[in-house]
Amino acid sequence: MSGAVLPKHLSFYVMTKESFLKGDYFMLKETTRKDAPTYKYVDKCITEQIRSRDTSIILDDYHCNVSKITNNTVSGFTFVMGKKVTFRFRFEDLIFVDLI
Repeated sequence: MSGAVLPKHLSFYVMTKESFLKGDYFMLKETTRKDAPTYKYVDKCITEQIRSRDTSIILDDYHCNVSKITNNTVSGFTFVMGKKVTFRFRFEDLIFVDLI
């Protein structure tokens, strides 16, 4: 979905497990700027979309692996300089980005 543009008017909602599994865009709760990176669940991994100031996607790339999804959380891992880094987020700490 390279080159996609977020609308000038964004709506933010708490992410649900269903929205996450469907592959809807989301942000971390602390970063809801228009040009903040968005994330998306795709085939057992999370991709990151780096955005320009006008919110168009300039890079859509792999970010991390997803190892477990429960009703309330998503857990995963990635490697940084040869070290495994793990994470766990509650869905309530992820913000669904409405692209309408």
